[in-house]
Amino acid sequence: MPALELKATGPYLAQILRGRGFFGEGTVGLESVFCRLASQAIDEYELARHYLIEYVRSEASPNSVPSPGNVATWPVSPLLIAGGKLENCIHVLHRCVRCLAALRRRHDAGVTIDKNLSVLRAASRIGGFRDDIEHVYNDLSKDAIASDKPHTIQVAAAEVRLRENRIRYSDLATWLRQLYDVASSINQDRTQS
Repeated sequence: MPALELKATGPYLAQILRGRGFFGEGTVGLESVFCRLASQAIDEYELARHYLIEYVRSEASPNSVPSPGNVATWPVSPLLIAGGKLENCIHVLHRCVRCLAALRRRHDAGVTIDKNLSVLRAASRIGGFRDDIEHVYNDLSKDAIASDKPHTIQVAAAEVRLRENRIRYSDLATWLRQLYDVASSINQDRTQS
């Protein structure tokens, strides 16, 4: 999974909203929600990346001495935790992209949002993946999933997949960087107002 290499991490996006009159109605409220969702999606990605690194380390030294910080002592594999974080990231990303599209349509938005952002072009792909996550859990709760079908997302070396859906980590990182850039632009616009 590629590092995002942002100027600051996700909590920065949440912090930029403080004391700047962001919380409100209309476009200002939508900008606030967008920045919060972008921050949350970035945080989930970074946590997934952290747990994948821990998983690789634990596989590289399976006979290491167990300690509180050693993943060998964890009750759940870091790979499963990473998968959960990626699920969360995709859920939030889906909501964030919908919010971004709504902001783009607003004439009173403080920033111009390029309609050709790859994250906007991938909205249906992201939505399809998110929908499949929901369908799998609905099927599981009804005990209606075939034993040869995936029961959760699969975390692979270069992508995350579920059924027919695949998202490459490089695409996911690109989309999150774009969301970060838009959120930073919103902040820049608001601080100059």
